[in-house]
Amino acid sequence: MDRRCASSSHRSHQVENAVDEDIQTYWSAATGHKGEWLEIDLRKTCMICAIQVNFADHNVIAFGRKFYHQYHVEVSQDAENWELIVDKSNSRRDVPHDYLQLKEPVTGKFVRIKNVFSPGLGCFSICDLRIFGNGLGRKPEAVNNFEVQRNLDDQRRAVVKWDKALRANGYVVCYGILPDKLYNNYQIYEGNEIAINSLNSGVDYYCKVDSFNDSGISYAASIKQAPAKRRDQQ
Repeated sequence: MDRRCASSSHRSHQVENAVDEDIQTYWSAATGHKGEWLEIDLRKTCMICAIQVNFADHNVIAFGRKFYHQYHVEVSQDAENWELIVDKSNSRRDVPHDYLQLKEPVTGKFVRIKNVFSPGLGCFSICDLRIFGNGLGRKPEAVNNFEVQRNLDDQRRAVVKWDKALRANGYVVCYGILPDKLYNNYQIYEGNEIAINSLNSGVDYYCKVDSFNDSGISYAASIKQAPAKRRDQQ
């Protein structure tokens, strides 16, 4: 069965909401009881270096209640035999966005977070569960062919297009006013084109497109210029 997420229970807030990177959605278990859990199938063995838990507050009553989060994080190769890697069962901290850097990386195919205590009499609920590490595979090909089309009638705008790179899950379009000052960027998961509408008129810009997947980043082979229209060209 090719599954992405599973849970001990849920209400109207589906389990897929815990991995959609949307702050407006979340997963909620049916209760806040000890033992409610959320599981993610990474679909292959990965190296796990850090975890971030963004909790939600489904049915929480804050006034006069204990407000801290207690939970376990476990990993497994087969979703049957589990290894405890994070133990927050004695925590007394309110951590709505808890970032956990592991002392040593671990490997696993499944990650499960299990409730010990949910604050405010609410349900065990998570907005997003993020897992940081490495997919232990091949990095994507670098983007070798792209173009930047500056709109000379409205120099604030430009369109960047590129050829898709093999094994890429997404791209980062970086741009700036000098080749070594590409401080602005867009992260793209779908497609191979983006419109930028925030440039300064009369200023040259430079751009590159990096590719990435769960095993790393491949940096662009070149940087291209998006020149501004000069007064003598108008």
